[in-house]
Parts: sequence; C-alpha cells; structure tokens
Amino acid sequence: AEMRGRNFGRCAALCVARPQTVQFCKDVLTEILPLFPSKEIHIGGDEVFYEQWEPCPEMQALKQKLGKKDWAEVQIAFGNEIIEFLAAKGRTAILWNNIYRQTADKRGINQFWRNMANARDFANGGYEVVLSPYTYYFRHPRKLEDAYRYDPLAIGAKPEAQQRIRGI
Repeated sequence: AEMRGRNFGRCAALCVARPQTVQFCKDVLTEILPLFPSKEIHIGGDEVFYEQWEPCPEMQALKQKLGKKDWAEVQIAFGNEIIEFLAAKGRTAILWNNIYRQTADKRGINQFWRNMANARDFANGGYEVVLSPYTYYFRHPRKLEDAYRYDPLAIGAKPEAQQRIRGI
C-alpha cells in the first residue's frame, strides 16, 4: 500500500487512490475491532507527507475526481470514509488533528496535541475534541502535578461547546 518507487526516509503515505488500499484499511479495522470493545477507536491519520502524493498519477487522478483543491482535503476525504465505515459498525473514530479544517465528518473525534485555539474553534463548531497538549504530555514534560492541574475548559470554548471537550 506504499507509494511505488519512492523512499522518502520516513513514514510512507498510503496510496488511498487504490481501492485495494482502502479495502485493506477496512479489513484491518474489521479484524481488530473485536479485540478492542470500546466505542471509540483511534485511527491516527497524522504524519501524511503530501510531497509523497504529489508525483503519484493515481493520487493526482483521485484529487481531480474528488474535486479537491489540495492534499489536505484529499486526506480529510479518506478520513471521512473511514469515519463512516466505523460509524456503520457502531464505533467512533478518533483522529489526530493535523488537519485544521472543519470539513471532517462530525461523527469523528479530533484529538488535538497542539494549537488549542483550533481545538476551541472545533468544539465551538460542533465537533467533539480531546485535548492532549504536547507541552504537558509529549515533548516538554512538566511535573506530574502540572498535568493533573491542566484544565481543558480553559481553552475558552463557549459554554454550550464545553460538553464536546471529551477529556485529555
């Protein structure tokens, strides 16, 4: 399912223009869903380097077929297909927030690791969000008590949107 003939020295992007790639993703999810009985399942969706899609004729054709202006919109379209697939199985997809566009299917949950202002905007726009600010958890760990004191409501979401902040 990797891009043919390319070694980019990092994660290889899936060629989601190929039906067999999309079906492979769905088959893997179908196989692992019974192993994880939770309603939500994190499917990643980050670390897509669009320069890997750019030279691919199949991806170019998909972008044109979908009528998308850029690769981020193509990535969102694929994410939406997987969100729909999981929703049909009674599950909710969680995806990393690398795409800051509100064209994603609202049945998915966006997990934000950076830019909490965008998380606020997503919550205010009707999306469910999970907050995982990297300054607390990933690259710049603080004292454990700082993480415990983190207040996800401090991002400034409207009162009616605060219920869409699922946690940290």
